[in-house]
Amino acid sequence: MPGRSSHATQGAAASRLVISLLIGISFLTLWFSAHAQEEPSVVINEIMWGGVEYLELRNTSDAEISLAGWELQRQRGEQEPTRIFTFGEGDTIGAGDFYLIERNEDATTIPADKVISALALLNTGELLRLLDAENTIVDQANQPSGGWFAGRTTGGGISMERKDPPGSGVEARSWHTSTGALGGRHGTPRTPNSPGNRPPSIAVTGPTSLFEGERGAFSATVTDPDGDRVTVSWDFGDGGRAQGTSVTHTYGRAGSFTITATASDGSAEAEATHAVLVRTRPLPTSVVVNETLPDPVGSDAAGEFIELFNTAAESVDLSGAKLDDAEGGSTPYTLTAGTVLQGREYRSFPRSETRLALNNNGDSARLLASDGTVVHSLIYGDVPREGAAWARKSDGSAEWTATPTPGAANVFTPLPARGQEDDEGASGTPSPSPSASPSAGRFVSLAEVRSLARGARVQVSGVVTAPPNLLGRGVFYLAESGSGLQVFVSKGDPPPLSLGDRVTVDGVTSSIRNEARVRADAAGVRKTGSGAVPASVEAKTGAVGEALEGTLVSVRGTVTKLSGNTFTLDDGSGPLRILIRETTGWKRPQLSKGQELAVVGLASQSGATYRILPRFESDLQLAGRVAASAAARSGTVGAGKVSSQSAAARSGSTDRASAPRGRTAANRANTREAGPPSLRASSPRSERKPLTPHLPVPTYVAWGSAGVLGILRLLARRT
Repeated sequence: MPGRSSHATQGAAASRLVISLLIGISFLTLWFSAHAQEEPSVVINEIMWGGVEYLELRNTSDAEISLAGWELQRQRGEQEPTRIFTFGEGDTIGAGDFYLIERNEDATTIPADKVISALALLNTGELLRLLDAENTIVDQANQPSGGWFAGRTTGGGISMERKDPPGSGVEARSWHTSTGALGGRHGTPRTPNSPGNRPPSIAVTGPTSLFEGERGAFSATVTDPDGDRVTVSWDFGDGGRAQGTSVTHTYGRAGSFTITATASDGSAEAEATHAVLVRTRPLPTSVVVNETLPDPVGSDAAGEFIELFNTAAESVDLSGAKLDDAEGGSTPYTLTAGTVLQGREYRSFPRSETRLALNNNGDSARLLASDGTVVHSLIYGDVPREGAAWARKSDGSAEWTATPTPGAANVFTPLPARGQEDDEGASGTPSPSPSASPSAGRFVSLAEVRSLARGARVQVSGVVTAPPNLLGRGVFYLAESGSGLQVFVSKGDPPPLSLGDRVTVDGVTSSIRNEARVRADAAGVRKTGSGAVPASVEAKTGAVGEALEGTLVSVRGTVTKLSGNTFTLDDGSGPLRILIRETTGWKRPQLSKGQELAVVGLASQSGATYRILPRFESDLQLAGRVAASAAARSGTVGAGKVSSQSAAARSGSTDRASAPRGRTAANRANTREAGPPSLRASSPRSERKPLTPHLPVPTYVAWGSAGVLGILRLLARRT
């Protein structure tokens, strides 16, 4: 069978070829092994590069080695290596012995094997190379640039010593700074190297159990066998850090923590750990939330407060306890370490400190333990008026009072009856009722009302800019000839009125929180016709004041503050508070600081400050669009009817898409695609670990031979 014979012939030829290769590789393996055994074992063992230089070689073998024709070279930065010295015929280094080269004879008190004036080393570092007579690199020390791996210039120089076993001379881990002192130098010339710097030792003491908010004292005891100066750094396991042998730390949350203290002498480090269990501090029920002021007269940020009261005679440590509003509202405020409430003490915490913004349409003020457990709370509904405080009574119940008492015992003063809320006459007494005089008042302009004494009987006429009950019970606004005015119906229900209705009011001059108005009975309000709603007056946020009081104005600015149903706009001329009344039936849309917003509303005075009262959701516009959807309104708002024409106009400008939204899917995808630069960049090839370990050449040859023998066995079986 010629095919089979041909196959056998080819297999035999292949076998002979592989056997020849195997024999050749075996001879090479023997040559490499023998040659490797003949290679000298000389290392650069010590370098004094500071002060007067010296360099020491060491023979790590058990045989004398001739240095004839060997060369010592240097390389600085990117320059080519240059020769320092070439050894002569008689230069040898004994088995396990040292060979000392000095720059001059004064380098040490020990006789040198060679004095070479060219041994002038840079303090900034350089690479040293030792080559044999065949120009093969025997050893290298340090790096071409980047400084010396070890050693110092202080004290006339401290040498850089090779560790034992030597390791690679071009790796910093193979070297240490000498701790020896021989030959008149800080080094070990012509003697075994020093053990190098020895690390310090450290032990930690301190409490193993603490309460949240309790300050713990910790100390470290350190020693250094070389007498070096030691520094101690602390990591408390919760992100907190400190320096020094004696430190204190306060944990803000419960849990198990491991403290790590690290002692360092500048070259070596040692660590010690200490476990601490932090527990929640129990709060006695004697501490209660005693009073809160959700809607102060004037600025909410400046006037709001939450008051605590310790009903017991003993003091209570509140460290780590928290104040909060309703769950999911503001970020809880954590009381600082050392906060102690004495027996029977009242203490007020202002909003400027806690950053807790209380809602005017119902909220709660809560005292929480450090673990979030509710210790006590005061829950209230709609705030009936500015300046009303929600105060705890001795029986544990609470009610509204017209007299806030931050930091003192509660005083309960009834709120003014409807129709007399903050209504002041010229002498400080309530104004007379509109029905007190049977004769009609004289006609005056809306602007003139502000200059009249309180309690004067007048008649005014204007066009409705805010229907009754929309911005307060019994309240509506009129506009005429560029001026505006609030009207308050104190008796009976206001008649149904729509935007643009022309109205005549017979009543008396009055005021509420310094805002001028006319107060009238329901019978004193008469609709006399209909007209167009006056256009709003454009104004700067910082210019809304007395001249615009009661007027329909429009402002545009940047959102700078957000709190409940209020926010602040500023166009650069000054901040202006925007207040959305609960009686409007809608709440502030989702806004963010920094957004540009346009607002239309009634300019209203409250104490010494002014604000804008928007009427409808469409009165708020973001970037030229409606900030939140407004349902089309028709029918009545309270007892006042809103015209279908104005409701249609509002609903037609509604656009939910303009409301502030989160990031789009595309934005999220782009963020994921970009990723942190540290994750996008691939590692340099020089940093990647080799796929296989570095092994001697004979090992690879042995592995290859085993593979070839396996192939031969397979071929023999096939033939």
